[in-house]
Amino acid sequence: MANICIVRPPTIMPIGSITTQQGVPSIGIAYLLSSLKVAGHEVSAVDSFGDAVNRFTHIENTNLLINGLNAKEIPQRIPKNVQVIGVSCMYSNEWIYSKVVIQEIIKQFPGVPVVGGGEHFTADPEFAMKTCPGIHSVVLGEGEEIFVELVHTIVEGGALGNVPGIAFMQDGKLVKNPP
Repeated sequence: MANICIVRPPTIMPIGSITTQQGVPSIGIAYLLSSLKVAGHEVSAVDSFGDAVNRFTHIENTNLLINGLNAKEIPQRIPKNVQVIGVSCMYSNEWIYSKVVIQEIIKQFPGVPVVGGGEHFTADPEFAMKTCPGIHSVVLGEGEEIFVELVHTIVEGGALGNVPGIAFMQDGKLVKNPP
C-alpha cells in the first residue's frame, strides 16, 4: 500500500549528569512498525539513538548533549520513496532537538506528510505544531491503530476530520478529534 518510515530522534541529556540514564530501545516504534506491516504497508525505521549509541554531540549554547545521530544524518537514512514519515518525541525535554530533526526532515522531504507521535505531542499538540510548522498532524495517545488509520487516510486523500484520536491545524486553529 504505502511506504512509511518511523523516526526516533536522538536522546538528550545534560552534560556532566551522573544520574541520567542513557536511552533504551523503543518498543513503541516496534509496535507501530508491526501494526503498519500487518496492514500491508512497507515499513522502515531510523532509530537515531540505536544507530549511534556511543556518540555524544554538544548542542551549541546549551549544557545538553544529543546521544545518537544528528539532524543532518537522519534524513539521509529515510527511503527516498517514502510517502509518510512518523516522528516520535516521548519527552518534552527532548523537544529542543526533536524539532530540529523534524525541520530537517521537512526540508529534505518537501510535500511528504510528517506526523508526530509520543507523549510530548499528546500532552500539547498545539504547542508542537506551532513551534515546528510543517507538521502534518499528530497522533494522540497509543498509536498502533490510530496511525494505521491516519496513514490510510493520508494515502487515499481522505478528510483528517474523520480520523479519531488525532490533532491537526486548520485555518490556524487546533482541531483535536475525539478518541
